[in-house]
Amino acid sequence: EEARKKVVGEEALLDSYHRARKIVVVFPHVGPINELVALVAALGIHAYVPAEAIPPLLFRLMAGSRNRHGNIEFEPIRKGKMMERCRAELEAGRVVVLAMDMPPGKKSLGNVLHVGQAETDVRVGAVKLAIEEEADLFMAFPYWNRENPEVLIEKLN
Repeated sequence: EEARKKVVGEEALLDSYHRARKIVVVFPHVGPINELVALVAALGIHAYVPAEAIPPLLFRLMAGSRNRHGNIEFEPIRKGKMMERCRAELEAGRVVVLAMDMPPGKKSLGNVLHVGQAETDVRVGAVKLAIEEEADLFMAFPYWNRENPEVLIEKLN
């Protein structure tokens, strides 16, 4: 309940989810993706997140600690298999969340999107997946101020 109050603009995403539409969410972040876990739990959605390939023990610790907080599945990215897995998860009714690490100063690898005073890029793969699968495409943009951390959700197509 408390986490749900920190989400802004979720209506269109939940409408698509309840109508069983395929959904791709781009989630830019800097550092840990704790806001993503809270978002999935707050919205009560089923999500699949292809995650950065890190050493297996570290991955199990990371995924295990976060899986407890909602219906979210993390899977290490395997070269040449990610889009195939994303398509299968969309078919199964899960929201595919593409979490994109955006460290400050990193050169853009996609189309720049401005949200308020912040900016990020939307990678071509996310747009391609949404188009090919006729999925609704959303941006879930975490932002912080000291009094009220929130996640802003915007529909992109």
